Amino acid sequence: MLVLIGVCVLCLAVASTMVGFYLTGAPAVMSLVQTVPAPVDVVAAAVAEDAAAEQLAEQENGGTVPAAVPGQPLNIRIPAVDLDAAIRSMSVPDDRQLDPPGPSRAYWLSDYGAAGPDSENTTYLAGHTYRDGSAVFNPLLDVPQSAGAVHDGDAVIITTPEGDYSYTVTATALYDKTSVGEQAELWKQVPGRLVIVTCFQYNGGTSSSQNFVVYAQLDGPDTGAQGSK
Repeated sequence: MLVLIGVCVLCLAVASTMVGFYLTGAPAVMSLVQTVPAPVDVVAAAVAEDAAAEQLAEQENGGTVPAAVPGQPLNIRIPAVDLDAAIRSMSVPDDRQLDPPGPSRAYWLSDYGAAGPDSENTTYLAGHTYRDGSAVFNPLLDVPQSAGAVHDGDAVIITTPEGDYSYTVTATALYDKTSVGEQAELWKQVPGRLVIVTCFQYNGGTSSSQNFVVYAQLDGPDTGAQGSK
């Protein structure tokens, strides 16, 4: 497992018999490893992060930034916890070790399902949490209580090129990082399902040994009622 100072590293692996990445529905191994970050200037980090993402996209696509694909998540809102964040796309590298490029954006794993009613697979979003509270998915946690801040019934709004879609949180879970690959529910291929994964942070700054996972299910196009929750 790769650990880089100041970041969460998302490690994914699949059985050697799998073709591609999770397309067969077989379980994968996924773990976010948290270390202590350096102080973050959120605005500067976001600007640098977007510039780096655009540069990488240009390099991977012959000097042009690709247009968003149908169903590509572009933004996430969870009104109940005041989360409103841009989403960038990234693919899973060959070594299955995924490090979201920065703390200020969520990242859609494009090897998996897209968002919206046409998705045939689970949609996965990954992002950092930091002990100082400055990373994109910190609103998901109630660190002083060593608990999650998101609860069943909370609305999640995902913006795509086709419009906004509303999801409802159906469950949250804590998984030991050493057992994530054994969690069959996490790796099910479920049309219309959204899974958000981040590091769990404990009050007192102890090292994170668990992942916090949010499960949500698609309701349909957002009419504004869900987004106001």
